[in-house]
Amino acid sequence: MEIKKFLTIYSVLLLIGTLALKGKDLFQVLTYEGQLAKVAFHVPAKDITLYKTSGSYQEKTLGPVIQYEIDGEMREFNPEYSCTNGCEPVGSQVRIFYNKENLSNIHVMTFNGFFKPLVYFYIIMIVLGLFSLQYLYYVKKPSES
Repeated sequence: MEIKKFLTIYSVLLLIGTLALKGKDLFQVLTYEGQLAKVAFHVPAKDITLYKTSGSYQEKTLGPVIQYEIDGEMREFNPEYSCTNGCEPVGSQVRIFYNKENLSNIHVMTFNGFFKPLVYFYIIMIVLGLFSLQYLYYVKKPSES
C-alpha cells in the first residue's frame, strides 16, 4: 500500500516539476509559429571555470547566432545558452518557435535550449526515487514473525 502511495506522489511530483521547468516552453511549442532556422556564426559568450586535479582554469564559451526569416525580413537571434564548442555547428538547422505578435519572444528547440534541464531534473528524480523505494522496501518492511 505504501508503494502505491509513493508512486502516486512521485508521479505528481514529476508532472509538477516538468511543468515548472518547461511549462512555458511547452505552451510556446504548442501555440507559437515554428520554422527551421540556420546557425549563421558563433559569438563569444561568458567565461566558465573548469576544474581538474591540477587546479581550476577559465575557458571561453561560444553562443550561436541563429538567422531566420519572417515575412521576407531576415532576423538574427542569439539564445541565452552557450557551449565551449559553440553548441550547434555553423550552417546547421535548428527549429525555432516565435510569437507573431511579439517577434522578440523566440524559443530555440535544441538539446541545450530545451531538453538539458529536463534531463538533469529526471536524473535527480530517478536517483531520489530509487533511494526512496529502497527505504520503503527495507526500512518500512513489516517484520516477519
